[in-house]
Amino acid sequence: MKKKELFLIGGLILFGLIFQYIDSGDISLVRGCSTDDRSIVDRNHPHEFSDSFTFESPLKELKLDNKAGNVEIIPSDSGNILVESVLIVYHKDSSKAEKYRDMVSVTNQTDGVKGIVITSHSGEDFPYRRVRVNFKLFIPRETILDIRNRFGDIDIEGAGRMIKVDGKFGDLTVGNIPSDISVINRFGKTEIHHIDGKIEMDLKFSEAGVTDVSSIDCRIRHSTLRLSGVKNSRSVNIEGEHTKLFLTDILSDQIKIKNSHNLIDLKNVKTTDLLLTSRHCVIKADNLTSDSISIKNSYNKTRLNGVSGRQLNVLITHGDLDLSLQTLFDTVFITNTHSDITMILPSDSDPTLSLNTKYGDISNRTNLEINAVKARYLTTYSRTGTRSEININTSYGDITLKEPAH
Repeated sequence: MKKKELFLIGGLILFGLIFQYIDSGDISLVRGCSTDDRSIVDRNHPHEFSDSFTFESPLKELKLDNKAGNVEIIPSDSGNILVESVLIVYHKDSSKAEKYRDMVSVTNQTDGVKGIVITSHSGEDFPYRRVRVNFKLFIPRETILDIRNRFGDIDIEGAGRMIKVDGKFGDLTVGNIPSDISVINRFGKTEIHHIDGKIEMDLKFSEAGVTDVSSIDCRIRHSTLRLSGVKNSRSVNIEGEHTKLFLTDILSDQIKIKNSHNLIDLKNVKTTDLLLTSRHCVIKADNLTSDSISIKNSYNKTRLNGVSGRQLNVLITHGDLDLSLQTLFDTVFITNTHSDITMILPSDSDPTLSLNTKYGDISNRTNLEINAVKARYLTTYSRTGTRSEININTSYGDITLKEPAH
């Protein structure tokens, strides 16, 4: 019995010592364990080691690979590339801080007049819990950029072109760029603004804001995207999963959106061709204008308010539809199952109607005269008007026609 107690006490002491070393950052758990061994410890004891180097023009490209730290890129009119690096070691023991400093180095390689490659690396595993390397780069505006950064923020303002950015565990900001950009970001905020070229984005676990861009192609998961102030855009293409999408004040030739298990919210959107495809999503639209609108949704509500255009096609299963027409479309085709439909027609409208429901009712709360035919489980309302053609077919749901509230 005593041997077991002594063994237990010894085990607890050993565990405590191991945990103390892990918590202090002097040792790390092997990769694959669930414990995060890359967060900084001893932030109150930083030791900074600065360096800088200059590359004279012409250098057309710059590539940076930073293991952990912040990256700031600023435009320069000198024509040269100036790199300032600050290696920060967090440790209360100065002698141990020097050892960590020797473990990490900042290197660069040039490829003739083509470009420069800058890296922060370590001969062993990078000491993430103790070291950060912050870069500030002053570059000519026309420099081609390829940036990869981890565990820190990236800020690019008015510098570079044909930019590729890959960030993780940090915030990312890119603005005032006169060319195409490609952005990957994980586990951090993303802010993109004033981009003249096309944006390609791949985001995950990010709060993203995008304003004043000409074209966007975005894949986004488990995030929030706020796209606004887009004028004269060629195309907006968004593919989301478990994501909140907010599009406000958008003028684009074509808009294509796909999402699941969250929200699509459109306000003041005007386009020639709109395609919304979703499942388990709430769809909201206010002041929506498009020549052609196609919407597919399932297992959630769809509310379209103040909609105008020429052709409207809606397919919904297991979700109610509230539709308010600002003006009459040339054609409206709605097919629903297991859902109720409420449609508000414009004042003084005279549409041709064909309404059919199985296992449901039709309610006419307008001044229109509609011919009604009722069978065992089928109800049909129809009328011939002078303009527009509205066809609604549903099953296991009701259809209600209304006029605008005065």
